[in-house]
Amino acid sequence: MRRRLLLVLLSFSAAAVAAFAVPLLSFTAAERTQRFVLTRTADLDRFAALAQQAETTGDNAALADEVAAYFELYGEPVVVVDARRAPVARAGLTADDPALAPVLDAALRNQPTRAVPPVLLWLA
Repeated sequence: MRRRLLLVLLSFSAAAVAAFAVPLLSFTAAERTQRFVLTRTADLDRFAALAQQAETTGDNAALADEVAAYFELYGEPVVVVDARRAPVARAGLTADDPALAPVLDAALRNQPTRAVPPVLLWLA
């Protein structure tokens, strides 16, 4: 009898913990994904501002330095192109990479990006 009671109580406890943990983990994943998207958007805005400054002044040294520093720090390739797809600054990737063509097309047409799936760190 005691064993059965402990088994029932243990299963209810496990169900209660799961009922609290699943939404909490889901919320944490959504929050981390949103933070990731916001930081990437801020980086994108920074590169866009530097590219506009480089186009205005004709000097793209600050943009090239920033792109190189970003690639060195985060290991993420960066390509900044103008409206004619001519590379303005790059690090780790070339503008004529075939995998980049659809992304460049979408960016030049000002199409919205696709949604980022939630970052599930506990499954990595």
